[in-house]
Amino acid sequence: MANNMNHSAKKQAKQDGSSLDFNSPDSHKVVKQKAVNNPEEWEKQILFWRSHLDIFIHDYFPSKEGMTENSKERKLDLFDYQQVITRNCGNCSNVKDVEARSLGKTWKMGLILPSLCILFSETPCLVVSKTVKQACLTLKYIKTLAALYPNFSRELSSPVRITKDGGIVTFKNGSSIEALAMNADGSNLRG
Repeated sequence: MANNMNHSAKKQAKQDGSSLDFNSPDSHKVVKQKAVNNPEEWEKQILFWRSHLDIFIHDYFPSKEGMTENSKERKLDLFDYQQVITRNCGNCSNVKDVEARSLGKTWKMGLILPSLCILFSETPCLVVSKTVKQACLTLKYIKTLAALYPNFSRELSSPVRITKDGGIVTFKNGSSIEALAMNADGSNLRG
């Protein structure tokens, strides 16, 4: 095998497959290790938050009690029916949310999708609407959340990108949320 000096060792290992070979020392090499206090307790907490997504949102985005006077973070509480739908989104793989107008469906999805992406690494999410403007509205809520909550903005690998053709949010753990529009007849995705 020729050694190409233009590639990093990590990229070369990924390309030649030695990163997947468990007998190779490169496959289990620890590059940077941070000590986490009580990793078993954190694992239990994350599993709890995954099944109780409404509680994660309440804990992660501070409510009025968790805020200081000088904090620019806003109070964030869900109504009871929104908590039920949010918990259902955390426990099911397929959720159909049909609600009347002005009940906050887009705002609620702007909370649920990033929460799922934070708790489940490498999760691809797709927001599809009839128009790009409608699809990107969820991303605009996410962009607002990133501006208001520093904890949330630290989870993003890059700023929220919204273009005329759609938008994307990428997280440090490999998850992403993409917004796209349907064709004029609503049959196919563009792009």
